[in-house]
Amino acid sequence: MALFFEDERISFRELDRLVNNLSAGLIGEGVRKGDCVATFLPDAMEIALSYYAILKVGAIHAPLDMRLKEEEVKLIFNDAKPAVVITTSQFQDMFLSMRAEIPSIKSIIVVGEEVKQGCKSFKEMRDKDSSRVIPVEVEDEDIALYLYTSGTTAKPKGVMVTFGSLDWFPKDMH
Repeated sequence: MALFFEDERISFRELDRLVNNLSAGLIGEGVRKGDCVATFLPDAMEIALSYYAILKVGAIHAPLDMRLKEEEVKLIFNDAKPAVVITTSQFQDMFLSMRAEIPSIKSIIVVGEEVKQGCKSFKEMRDKDSSRVIPVEVEDEDIALYLYTSGTTAKPKGVMVTFGSLDWFPKDMH
């Protein structure tokens, strides 16, 4: 098994297929190397699939804590400038209304059955078989992640993590 969460299990073959489909969907939404894709998701299989798909296309993943207040999310988005937001149906209204204030948001992808007009379905994107997406070539110094603090004592602050750092982290664990 490549991934498991609660009762869900995904083999390496299935992981490859689902990440490929999501990567193709992100490319279809205009995501390119160096673009930011924010996730506002609970701990679930979708966060892992999103992470791999975002990095496969050479984009920057900005995972956000779902406990952030709307004003904190806006501060982060004004800094990170995400082109795409992946969230749940519970929060799609918040991001739809944010689009007017945060012009970088071009697409909102929704996990869940209720997908409102102006949003795309995560499930449809994940399940739509696509031709093979070749991973985008990245350099060690290219940014892979924007990680933000919760801003409990001040405004949220971001840290940039490079692809090179992602490569070294597991090696440093030994």
